[in-house]
Amino acid sequence: MISFFTEKEKSSLYSLKGQNNSLSQYDFNVVDSKISRYPQLINNLLYLDFKMWLSDDVLLKVDKMTMAHSLEARVPFLDKEFIALCSQIPANLKLRGFTEKYILRQSMKGVVPKEIIKRKKHGFNVPIQDWLNNELKGMVAQLLSPAVIKKQGFYNPAYIEKLLTNYKNNPHYYSRQLWVLLNFELWHKIYIESDVRKINISKFEKELF
Repeated sequence: MISFFTEKEKSSLYSLKGQNNSLSQYDFNVVDSKISRYPQLINNLLYLDFKMWLSDDVLLKVDKMTMAHSLEARVPFLDKEFIALCSQIPANLKLRGFTEKYILRQSMKGVVPKEIIKRKKHGFNVPIQDWLNNELKGMVAQLLSPAVIKKQGFYNPAYIEKLLTNYKNNPHYYSRQLWVLLNFELWHKIYIESDVRKINISKFEKELF
């Protein structure tokens, strides 16, 4: 559910070179080693998020993005005393059907307005589809072109073309896939090929650097 590509899609996406460099099996081994700490599944999954997704993804992004703009961010729900308290909450109270953040909502009754308590969870999503359709359209055409993909050798150019076609019919699903591929290609261009000067960067894209 958190992957950009299914295993079947990966088999079509990767070239032989890409398949030989895939770490999918290694990733499963890492996960397996971290989900046998507690008897309850929910606590094991929370521990997994705490040790991997939180430290290596969410907090990493917050730290880098805030520092890049001279901002200081705070994460009060990660206060060590608060974490210690939450770790003692029984597993059956942490997941309440389809009600997200049930304990937090209950504890805040009478403290914050009802419309806030009843409001649906809202993530920090970025407008990927708008970027792909407008400001980054030229970069997508350039970095995901058959010539570039074939020269690099990690991916199947025909499958990339299929993704670009499918994106027109189902942008919500395929925008995530194109986004991660675009980021990889941009990273590879800068740090492996050291050839960022050849990328056609628009006014919006220049701000990224």
